[in-house]
Amino acid sequence: MTVALVTKEYLVAHFPEFNSADETRIGTLNDTAARHASESVFGDDTRYARMLIIAHLMKLGDLQGSGAVVSEKVGDLARSYASPSQKDFAQTSYGQQFDELARRKARGSTFIA
Repeated sequence: MTVALVTKEYLVAHFPEFNSADETRIGTLNDTAARHASESVFGDDTRYARMLIIAHLMKLGDLQGSGAVVSEKVGDLARSYASPSQKDFAQTSYGQQFDELARRKARGSTFIA
């Protein structure tokens, strides 16, 4: 079985906040998501799992600059922020949902979206 790509329409149907998302970016993130969510692990939930990863990565992109301050200069104010890790799924609600789905799959439980 071939897993359908996560399209903008599929993403927006689940998470309307991504209505203005760039389709090219979503397409590119499909490759990244496929590395994190294989069909052999997620089965029928693979496309949904990949969508959660894409939403997580897109949200992380929106959060850039909102990490911890790692350096600060007072004169002519300059701050540097830590970037959130792509692997830390706890940083977004989408990543948290992906982690929960992955745990359910590891236990052999079914997932109801």
